[in-house]
Amino acid sequence: MGWVLQMRWLWIEKTRPDRPWAGLDIPVHLNTAVVSAISITTAVGNGTNTLFWSDRWLHGQCLEDLAPNVHKCVPLKVRRTRTVAEALHELTWVADIKGVLGWHGLAEYLQL
Repeated sequence: MGWVLQMRWLWIEKTRPDRPWAGLDIPVHLNTAVVSAISITTAVGNGTNTLFWSDRWLHGQCLEDLAPNVHKCVPLKVRRTRTVAEALHELTWVADIKGVLGWHGLAEYLQL
């Protein structure tokens, strides 16, 4: 029952960003976060409510699944806040990548 309530918090945080706790780091069990990430896909629309690095918006997958080495080079704070609209405006997502990609990361970057 606790996991279900935590999933509801995550859902409300995603769908109602005007809530007072939106943007806070809500403590949820790892299983809750995984089930939530697997079960929710996002329709992009104008991109202001879809997180570029963490939501499942690209063919039902998140960028962590498609490009794990690139995803590791993006700071956690940016992954939690960068929207699709912001990221695609003048290719801002490229500037989010910090550090060395390596060979596999470079191949993933080129695919993105």
